[in-house]
Amino acid sequence: MDKLTLIQSVAVLMELAAPLVVGALAGPMFKRFMFRKLRSRLGPWVEDLVNSPANRLSSLFFVAVMLGLAVFCHPSNVTEALAWLQAHPGLLPVQPTPFLLRVVFHGAAFSCAYNLAALPLAQSSREDGEAGRAG
Repeated sequence: MDKLTLIQSVAVLMELAAPLVVGALAGPMFKRFMFRKLRSRLGPWVEDLVNSPANRLSSLFFVAVMLGLAVFCHPSNVTEALAWLQAHPGLLPVQPTPFLLRVVFHGAAFSCAYNLAALPLAQSSREDGEAGRAG
């Protein structure tokens, strides 16, 4: 494998993995830093709302929808996706292009990783201890 092919392969891999990595880093950072500020301003009832089973189920549904959209708009499926979208012209308000599908792929991949990383889970015993000391 020559250097040019290797560089192109790494560039394609980074283009595909970058939204996933950024989303996977941004989700826990929001949960760790911003959610604490929101909880302190809005009260503990927000945490009960966020950790409710209905919110978990809707978050998992949203992740599944975003994952499906990311697979549909993946660069390896561009020709099939464009053909399907052009066969259904009233579906989108804009003309689909390969660039638009790439942007949608990046947004869906970021959103999927972000929501998976920030998925609301039940409190751990460590967080219960911190909440007991703070209250």
